[in-house]
Amino acid sequence: MAQVIEQGNIVAFLIGGARAATREGWARDLDGVWHEMAAALKKQKGFLGMKALWNIEDNQEIIVLAYWDNLEDRLAYERTAAGGVRARMETTLQGPPPRPKYEVMRARGASLDGVKVGQIAAVLTARSHASTRAAFDQDLKKVWEEATGIASMRPGFVAAQALWSIENTRQAHIVGFWESLDNRLSYEGSVAGPVRARFESILEPPYPRPKYVIVKST
Repeated sequence: MAQVIEQGNIVAFLIGGARAATREGWARDLDGVWHEMAAALKKQKGFLGMKALWNIEDNQEIIVLAYWDNLEDRLAYERTAAGGVRARMETTLQGPPPRPKYEVMRARGASLDGVKVGQIAAVLTARSHASTRAAFDQDLKKVWEEATGIASMRPGFVAAQALWSIENTRQAHIVGFWESLDNRLSYEGSVAGPVRARFESILEPPYPRPKYVIVKST
């Protein structure tokens, strides 16, 4: 059974793509990578679980979120993981592996058991102008409370996670999970503009953009 994700856990935020011409072909490609990764990960100390998402606007973009108890165990996996899997899943990330990219900053009802296949996820990215991690934490805290405060009052909200980069204190991601696309769109119609502006500065308009749907989850 998947375990609860807590503040301080390490996340592998892996982004990649497939060359399949159809969503069916892409699904088959992801299925092979998913099972290959899962088989290796389940044998590793400190592994908590993982989720795979695909872009509902572009069938060739995928994200896999893998969670770990601590950085040491994450690094140990990197030293044993097959290079081919990493090459297929991290084509848009810079630098050589290992790259334990993110740490969970705070979680709101973020049990992996609560996130199911078919639910909608929003992956929102922002940069802060803070010069220290402490200042960055305060900046993200304000937006986190505002965004989740609104989301928690909307129907179909499942959970949210805030991640921050351990290599770059100015980069952050918030991943929000929803029961359905309609619920996600309802939230988009109600959320305050400044929150979205701060968290979707690198995403292309127009909004709303319910970006991902979960295709696999443990």
